Amino acid sequence: MACEACGRYFGRSRCISYCWQSHCRRALLRRFFPGVAILAVVVLFLTISILKNLVLDTRCKSALDVDHDSEDRTNKTPQVIALRIFSERYRHLFKENTEMFFKHLRRLTETEWKPHNKTICDFRDSLRAVLGEEGSIRNFLLTKTNVPRDSRMCFYMYGNIQAFPPALWECLPKNEIYKPGQFASCSVVGSSGILRGSRCGKEIDQPQAVFRLNSLKTQDDQTRFGNVLEQFKDSYLWLPAFSVAADISIVTQTAQFAVNSKIVWPILGHPEHFLSVSTMWRTMSKTKHTWASSGLYLILSLVDVCDRIHVFGFWPYTTTINGSDVPYHYHNDISAMTNVHNFDTEFKSLVHLYEQGIINMHLGPCI
Repeated sequence: MACEACGRYFGRSRCISYCWQSHCRRALLRRFFPGVAILAVVVLFLTISILKNLVLDTRCKSALDVDHDSEDRTNKTPQVIALRIFSERYRHLFKENTEMFFKHLRRLTETEWKPHNKTICDFRDSLRAVLGEEGSIRNFLLTKTNVPRDSRMCFYMYGNIQAFPPALWECLPKNEIYKPGQFASCSVVGSSGILRGSRCGKEIDQPQAVFRLNSLKTQDDQTRFGNVLEQFKDSYLWLPAFSVAADISIVTQTAQFAVNSKIVWPILGHPEHFLSVSTMWRTMSKTKHTWASSGLYLILSLVDVCDRIHVFGFWPYTTTINGSDVPYHYHNDISAMTNVHNFDTEFKSLVHLYEQGIINMHLGPCI
């Protein structure tokens, strides 16, 4: 083909000698340029697409972008079906009227709570089916077994995919710490100001394990961190390591400090586990643009670990049932972050579980 194009200018006998002279090159370009140009455009388009996908792959998908309820209603996967059944069965039906709700709570506090073993087992089995493997208690914490040293981690709130900080990885336990049916009873202690003067300390300490939610927000809290640790000797310090990328250095420093203290041991929540629980909660409660609070997340996570769950310090309202003022936290004076969590819906959902004998909520003083 090249000789034919060349021969039109120099004759076939001189083709080999003159084929790559300037006249011949121009002839070849005129013959083949359209095809080469089209091929170049195709290659450029594919290159841009690949590079675009590589850039997008570095971004983490926020938990707020995941919603099974908005998926195609013909989706028949076992997990999605289980979620729909779970949502219909355990979604609370309380009205928005706070006054009526408080009257209902008064009636509840006048009746002794009793656990319903079959209902607890049914709830536990249903929750396992909804959360799947990613939301199982085996995936609750990051360990050296379930996350390799060179893993790239995603942040479920804000941030791009990053390599697991080596210093933080060294702080991980080798194997899982919590297992199904590990404790006969557990206390989950929230931070609500309703605990002030409640005299619930003795009842909180009675169960086999105590999970306490504390917030070190103020400078005073941070400077007293060492003294705070002394109160919880031989305990675990749970850290939400992969929620916001900007916090990863602080989390790493805190974990290293805890290890060096030899008083408490840091444990890191697994982001996949949080995504699984959070997605389930938002779909069930129909609150698509708020995060599950740490307290709610912990209670739902411990259903598989604790046979009985006793809940203290969960109260989202500014007054008690009897009208007394309630600060947001019992240990500081910060204001409520109502744009982050839907505490009213969370609390009513927990009360719904309380009514069914699944969890025991302590709604008043322990006297």
